[in-house]
Amino acid sequence: VSMPASLATTAERQLAAPRPAPAALADRAVRVYRHDGQSRTVPVGRDTPAGVAAALAAREFGVAGVDYACWQLVEVCASLPGPALRRRALQDSVTDLDGRLPVGGRYYLRRADEPIDQCLTDKTEALQLAREAAVDLLQLDPRRLAQLLTESDAEAHRQIRPADLVLWWLGNRDGSSYKSLTAFHRLIRLAEATSGWPGRELATCGGANIEASEQRRRDRILKRLVRVALECHRLRNLCSATSLALGLAA
Repeated sequence: VSMPASLATTAERQLAAPRPAPAALADRAVRVYRHDGQSRTVPVGRDTPAGVAAALAAREFGVAGVDYACWQLVEVCASLPGPALRRRALQDSVTDLDGRLPVGGRYYLRRADEPIDQCLTDKTEALQLAREAAVDLLQLDPRRLAQLLTESDAEAHRQIRPADLVLWWLGNRDGSSYKSLTAFHRLIRLAEATSGWPGRELATCGGANIEASEQRRRDRILKRLVRVALECHRLRNLCSATSLALGLAA
């Protein structure tokens, strides 16, 4: 079949244009914004690097005639008071984009030559994002919190390979540090963050000389954290349950 010259030229340009690598096992999605407020949903997988996600986002936004490699993702987080904005350009090798984004955070797409300050400049939108980040523990379901802790703990344990156990055992025998093993280090940091959670929540209620209303709130937070620990124990997540118990006893 003879193709018209105009269509043939268009097809050749499309075939010659650089294409980003496909996202491996795209079983989740992230929303990526531009400085003008537009946003697109980008399918990614747990192991999809930020560089590939940026290229996919650029294609979703319909960018033409530009090398996909010049785009990158910027993580923008807002917090109160202020709102205070924290902008950080992600390295192309960063993965787990869906899991690492905190509440009150967004991904923005920018060219490498664009100022990073252009990401989220609207103060009203930034304030709304900061309010979303200010989640009150008492508004959350203890069972759902326990489920999230259990999922994170299970994922951290799944990352530990049999070879890591052997290396950890050999490292303990010869006195070397096991913290060089990434999977073990991640699990330890997760346990430390969980055990420090009660202290961070109770710190919002003031010090020793607190009013009666703050004391009631402190008691409610303690009860809520105890319920989360009990739910973790019910789910047989002894790691998170023990970490919470240690944090409550501190």
